[in-house]
Amino acid sequence: MIGNNQNKALFMGQTRFWFDSVSSTNQTAAELASQRDFIEGSAVIAKEQKAGRGQAQKGWDSFSGKDFMGSVLLKPTFIKAHQSFLLNIFSSLAVADVVCHYGIKPQVKWPNDIFIGNKKVSGILIENRLKAQSINQSIIGIGLNVNGDFSNSEFQAISLSQVLGRKLDLLEVEARLMEGLEKRYLQLKSNASLKTEYMNLLMGYHEEVILEIEGVQKKGKILHLDESGRIDLRFGSEDLHQLAHGEVKIIAG
Repeated sequence: MIGNNQNKALFMGQTRFWFDSVSSTNQTAAELASQRDFIEGSAVIAKEQKAGRGQAQKGWDSFSGKDFMGSVLLKPTFIKAHQSFLLNIFSSLAVADVVCHYGIKPQVKWPNDIFIGNKKVSGILIENRLKAQSINQSIIGIGLNVNGDFSNSEFQAISLSQVLGRKLDLLEVEARLMEGLEKRYLQLKSNASLKTEYMNLLMGYHEEVILEIEGVQKKGKILHLDESGRIDLRFGSEDLHQLAHGEVKIIAG
């Protein structure tokens, strides 16, 4: 274990497993959790991730030693299985807080990608284990583009340093992320409602965006988000459509 003395969080990231290279930090975190009773907030951080992935098994582009690639292990037993989208909300806000700290305005692309303009700066992959009707274990995997140059990337991506025009201290960004995750997680644990903040950052919320359903693109607006994370959409004067992740794609920009 290698610590990060810039991290002022009480528990998030204070137990820190650092690797030069892993297949994916979520996979490594799951393996560690299966071998021992982990301390909540334990983090798996990697310099390089060979098979990073996002939602729906999509690839994740990153630069070795330049971007943040990590996962945190949580025990959110206070969250019922049908409330699992709360984990998307708190983690999205924590990453958005980091982006805001550097004077950049982020947006959330439903369910939990963080965008700057029409380019992706961060992706989140959440994997849960259930016990009875509650979430017994959650692995929150986060990729955050910090110092990489995505000018020639096949993905529509950008890094914080590209927006700011300067390099950032990667350990400082990691520390701010851990502190933000802890703050938002404790808010969640104290029954604070984070939904309004999430909705205010949500791309397409009461504003027209291009959406794709079954290969067809058309303009629409997000009007509501339910407890399970499904969104209510309206296309022009049509009736409301309630759709889950995977049934609709929001086209950024």
